[in-house]
Amino acid sequence: MDGSKNRFWKDIWHEKGNMEDLFPDIYNLIIRNLNDWEIVRVTEFLNTVNTFTGLQPGEDKLWWTGDDKGVFKVNKSYKVMDQTDQQCSSWP
Repeated sequence: MDGSKNRFWKDIWHEKGNMEDLFPDIYNLIIRNLNDWEIVRVTEFLNTVNTFTGLQPGEDKLWWTGDDKGVFKVNKSYKVMDQTDQQCSSWP
């Protein structure tokens, strides 16, 4: 994936998670100027973004994490939901 179709703040494109959840304070800063005490947090954010090495040539595509090849299949999703440690009370 080349990142051209990713939503920077909302999508999980970094192994640590999505940027909005990891840096909610920075996300809220994008509409105003920084205070001096926020610079350390912004530096941490920029270092996290800078360490990302997952860009690859090619168009972005959806990837289902329940399959090694990223392809969604109903039988695989059933197996994921049917695992005893992940069962919810409404699952049959």
